[in-house]
Amino acid sequence: MGQISLLVVLTVLYGLQLANGTQLQASARDLSAVDNQGVLSIVFFLFASARAWQLVGARDTGLLSTVAEIAQRQARQGTHHMQGDQTREADPDNRHETGW
Repeated sequence: MGQISLLVVLTVLYGLQLANGTQLQASARDLSAVDNQGVLSIVFFLFASARAWQLVGARDTGLLSTVAEIAQRQARQGTHHMQGDQTREADPDNRHETGW
């Protein structure tokens, strides 16, 4: 189902771009057609970026979910570093790390 919707979205976007391109070719000074072409270019860029995230294995491609995942990862790493500091305090001679 996901691949079919992807194909439909791409077909609609390319159709809009083709229609807008022919309108722009007919009257090159039409600023609204130039503006529409710019908006379509940005939409294509965003669509391609989201698709690239999906292809590399990102579960959720939203910006907020990505930021939340990074924050959680940083929090987990901070917890591991704190636990490592507690181990050093319990073993001041570092015998645990060096094996002496």
